[in-house]
Amino acid sequence: MNCAEFEKRLQTAVERRLPMSGGSLREHASHCARCGELWQEAVFLERVIEAWAAEVKSANLTDGVLRRLTAEEARAGRLASDAVPVRPAELTVVALTRPDATGRSERIRGRTARAVVA
Repeated sequence: MNCAEFEKRLQTAVERRLPMSGGSLREHASHCARCGELWQEAVFLERVIEAWAAEVKSANLTDGVLRRLTAEEARAGRLASDAVPVRPAELTVVALTRPDATGRSERIRGRTARAVVA
């Protein structure tokens, strides 16, 4: 293989993102200093693209998972709020009373009424 053929085949491999493990390309690059540099650059480029593609795939996966979780939380929140319409600011106060000897209600004194707000 001569240098012109090497460059043409190397360019095709890079453009089509073919694996750089081709035997004849590697063999010529090992005997020719100029083509060896081109080979090294192409191999480096291939590795950078593979690493970048893996990062993009990972980022897309993370984004997808977060989107799904957010949607599920929103749906669960809507369902819970639809099922139990509770407003934390609302508080119903109940007076603690007991009947006295005459049958009338009398407030229980000395006790603290506690309310639990959900």
